[in-house]
Amino acid sequence: MKSLTRSASNWAAIIEEQLAIYKTRQTPLDLGLVVREYLAQYPRARHFDVARIVIDQAVRLGVAQADFTGLPAKWQPINDYGAKVQAHVIDKY
Repeated sequence: MKSLTRSASNWAAIIEEQLAIYKTRQTPLDLGLVVREYLAQYPRARHFDVARIVIDQAVRLGVAQADFTGLPAKWQPINDYGAKVQAHVIDKY
């Protein structure tokens, strides 16, 4: 299990680098799935911090074209404890 003893800025840089592959490959980034995968690697006590960092870095990469429709995104579960995220798939970099 990974530790979050590093500073938030270090984790942000690491996650930013890992998410950059979506932009490089022009692959849609489904935040619900990506956050869920990250959270599975960390203890529940760290879920809020990890989710915040992942989402913050992901939205810097691009936008979801669906955001411009005015329709809300579907809520998606991101852990087994009831946490959810509401976000369209990022598909415009």
